[in-house]
Order: sequence, then structure tokens, then C-alpha cells
Amino acid sequence: MWWRCWARALRRNGSSRPAGGDLELKRMYVARDARGEGLGARLLERMESEAERLSAQRLVLHTGESQVAAVGLCRSRGCEPVEPLPGYDDAPGSLFLGRPLA
Repeated sequence: MWWRCWARALRRNGSSRPAGGDLELKRMYVARDARGEGLGARLLERMESEAERLSAQRLVLHTGESQVAAVGLCRSRGCEPVEPLPGYDDAPGSLFLGRPLA
């Protein structure tokens, strides 16, 4: 059921290397009818592997406090709150979660 998942990661500087070692997980979705099957966890694991392949030092998700499922998923993978990435305004309700990669 991989076709029900979608994710996009951005290198913060548009080059072949993540800026400052960070790779931003910009969007990650699992279709509503496919939720609860562990697809989000597998997709996030795959994104972490890809970030490591690109020599990123950290994968960072920008989400909102109201995105309970996204926050829970990231925290279950060891993510902690981190400083906002460069270029983002400090909007109320915004949350940046990240964790160092191996």
C-alpha cells in the first residue's frame, strides 16, 4: 500500500548537501483510509534513511501543535523540540521537532 503515502524532504539550501546538516521533512501524508496500519512510521523511517544517505546530521519536521498524530509519530522516533529552521517566522502554534541521525 505504498501508493497511499506521500512525503517530501527539502535540503534547506537547494544544493546536493543539507544546509548546516539539517534536512527538513516538509510534508508527509498517509491517506485517511490507510491510517493506523503503521505506514507513517515506515515512511518516516525511510525518510530518516534517505537523510542519512545524503549525509544529513539531523532530520527536522515543522508542524503545528494541533497535528497530534504527527507530533506523536515524531516523538515515538526520538524527536525532541528544536529551534526553528532559518527562514521561518516564529508563528504561534508552530513546532519544530528533530533528532540527530547516525
